[in-house]
Amino acid sequence: MSTLSGARWFAWLYDAVMGAADRVGLWRRRRALAQGAHGHVLEVGAGTGLEFRHSPPDARVVAIEPEIAMLRRAVRRQQRAAATISLAVTDARSLPFRDGKFEVVVSALAFCAGIAASAIATGPS
Repeated sequence: MSTLSGARWFAWLYDAVMGAADRVGLWRRRRALAQGAHGHVLEVGAGTGLEFRHSPPDARVVAIEPEIAMLRRAVRRQQRAAATISLAVTDARSLPFRDGKFEVVVSALAFCAGIAASAIATGPS
C-alpha cells in the first residue's frame, strides 16, 4: 500500500471481508490448518491475526506479515491467543531466520494474493 491511511483502510476491509467469509465457514479451514501446528511454527502472511485463535497452546508461533498496518490490527488477537505468538514485519521471500528453526510452516491465504502477485510482478529472485 502506498500510504499509511490506505494501508489502514485495507486492513479494516480485510477484516470485514474475512469476517464474512469466516461466518460462512472459512473458520473451519483456519482451525484445521492451525490445529496440527505444534512446536516452533512460522505463519507466513499473518495478516490481521485471524488464525491466532486456532493455534494450539503448545505452539510457539512467529507470525510474519509485510504490512505493518495489518500487524497493528493483529496485536489484540495476539494477546488473546492461547499460543505464544511473536509478530515480525518481514517478507516471506527473504526470511531472516536460520534454516531448520521451524518445525511447521502455515499460511492460510498469503499465497492466494500477495506473494503470488509479487512473484509474478518481479519475476524469479
